[in-house]
Amino acid sequence: MADIPKVLPAPIDWARYAKNGDSPQGELYARVAQSLSHTLRWRRKEVFRSPTYFPWINSDAAGAARTRWRFRCHTGFNARRLAFYFVLAPQTAGFGATSPYAFATVTPSGGADLTQMQFHGGAVAAAFSLDQYSNVTTGVKYVDISDDTTYEVRIGDVDYGRLVGCVVFEESTEPTWIDYPSTTYPALAPIYDSHREKLMPLATDMWKRNAAHLFNWTVDDQASPGTATSSQVDPITGSTAAVSTSTPGYVLDLTYRNTRSTTTVPCVFAAYGVTSSTTRDGEVYLKNSAGTTLATVTIPFGAAAWFTTTVNLPTAVDTYHLRFSRAVAGVGSATISLYAVSLYQYA
Repeated sequence: MADIPKVLPAPIDWARYAKNGDSPQGELYARVAQSLSHTLRWRRKEVFRSPTYFPWINSDAAGAARTRWRFRCHTGFNARRLAFYFVLAPQTAGFGATSPYAFATVTPSGGADLTQMQFHGGAVAAAFSLDQYSNVTTGVKYVDISDDTTYEVRIGDVDYGRLVGCVVFEESTEPTWIDYPSTTYPALAPIYDSHREKLMPLATDMWKRNAAHLFNWTVDDQASPGTATSSQVDPITGSTAAVSTSTPGYVLDLTYRNTRSTTTVPCVFAAYGVTSSTTRDGEVYLKNSAGTTLATVTIPFGAAAWFTTTVNLPTAVDTYHLRFSRAVAGVGSATISLYAVSLYQYA
């Protein structure tokens, strides 16, 4: 089977094909199959965008590996690889002795590291202080993955690398990997159950697993996490101000993101952190624009790791805010260190 065209199929006139008083036409099946195949092949989701921008470039990574950013995501149906688009600025030390590079480590949740991919760039022979777009190195690297799988990813730089930015998104595969529905169908032929049963699982799987990744927050250098004790802290600003219209947040439009049988949008709320006390946990909160806590992730004592909870969000436009602090319950003082947060749809 030839690859699916990138051209977006024309909208389907449901009244013409299915509501005109006649039996559904074979062309309707062909048009639906075409739209589903295009969506499955090309409408993939972005799962990460780095928090930095060009005028603000972190100092070099010296000789050791430095983890800059983290995120957690769930891959969609028929996702076969993650594409990492890197931007590296010229090195400012280690001239001629090193080959600076960025890296990404992709780990299935609860498993061992899948791979560590490297992208080299930014090497110069002598001191070079002019940071502008014409002097950066850009490129893409890929990591093969499994679909419908949760991954935990960390991104960083090594050997005096100066990683400016990174965007990560899914890519699918050509039809040789999956049995796409055929779009070749006689115009006046009947539509049987055997035809519909091939389309419905595709639509269901895409609805459940290909929903949008909603947002990520991460510190710019994992060696310097955000910290909080008794007061709730906004990880974006470091302020203890209460949620208001003037505090930063994430505007999400979840209208029409629910199914007919539900009234809310199921999501996963994940946080990467650690708490200093064995007698009192830390907590990370997802709040709406009114300051109401919608979800809480508990961060225990031990090694820093990802911890999650589920939350059903309303089908509306709202601004969501992050806060973190030590838990109200417990004994003694505690400091919570927060490195990253991810929120994504998952039915």
